[in-house]
Amino acid sequence: MGHASTRSERYGPVSSVENEGHDLLGLTRKLTYALALQKPDTWYAYFHVRGSFAPDDVTRRVGVTPTKTAMEGDAIGTTSKSRPCSLWALHSRLGGSAPLDEQVKDVLDQLDSSKAAFGELSRELGGTMQLVGYFRDVSPGVHFDLEIVRRIAEYGLCIDCDFYNC
Repeated sequence: MGHASTRSERYGPVSSVENEGHDLLGLTRKLTYALALQKPDTWYAYFHVRGSFAPDDVTRRVGVTPTKTAMEGDAIGTTSKSRPCSLWALHSRLGGSAPLDEQVKDVLDQLDSSKAAFGELSRELGGTMQLVGYFRDVSPGVHFDLEIVRRIAEYGLCIDCDFYNC
């Protein structure tokens, strides 16, 4: 039976001033690499609708302030491309380390504040529960209990999962 390897055995020394001499640039690169490896997995959930609409109209309709909006035809960042559709999004209020199912529950709790309006909006514009994850340490996977599945179905939401192995 083998022994568990340490981080320095797997990736080399985190800081090796004696090997680098006075080359601070080399030390900086190694420290940056080691810190990047230590960044934890992150994930988040949000509700969104996309289409040809004015985001302010959606906000008035549901009575909830969105996390993010974008208007059809607006420039995308600093590119010459324009947005093909409008966006209205409501993100989980929990941090990126909270379990994904808890983030979905938080988004659903926000939708529940105006249940009829969000249900109608979702069915009209194709509401989506978006799940995004950046995984370094574990393989992506998700599990929802029956209550979460029932609540998602009440709103007629699609589920879109974008999981990345980094």
